[in-house]
Amino acid sequence: MKKKTLRDLKLKKDNTVIPAGTVCDIEFKVCEEGTELPSGKIAEFTHPYMSVTLPNGTVIRTKHYSAFFTAPSVNVMEKWNEDGVAKTVTGHRTEPDGYGPDGSPSWLLALGII
Repeated sequence: MKKKTLRDLKLKKDNTVIPAGTVCDIEFKVCEEGTELPSGKIAEFTHPYMSVTLPNGTVIRTKHYSAFFTAPSVNVMEKWNEDGVAKTVTGHRTEPDGYGPDGSPSWLLALGII
């Protein structure tokens, strides 16, 4: 899926700045227990991560979705949990502990609430 950055993003590793309005390809993946993560660390549990491909071909992998998407309020997420229907990071409807058709996790999963 393609998304535009809403603000300048500064990467801590090499101080690269991705300007606001840059169109990036975003893909969500899940690392299974014991799988080697892109950073070279071993996962202790299953968790999602996000892969972002910049226009110049650079691929960034992160577990910090809120750096790219604005998280909903706690009240909204509580209501989703009670209703049994939540939204994914990219805005699709799913179960509170589910994933969308594009592989993006629900906000409750992405933020580690459930």
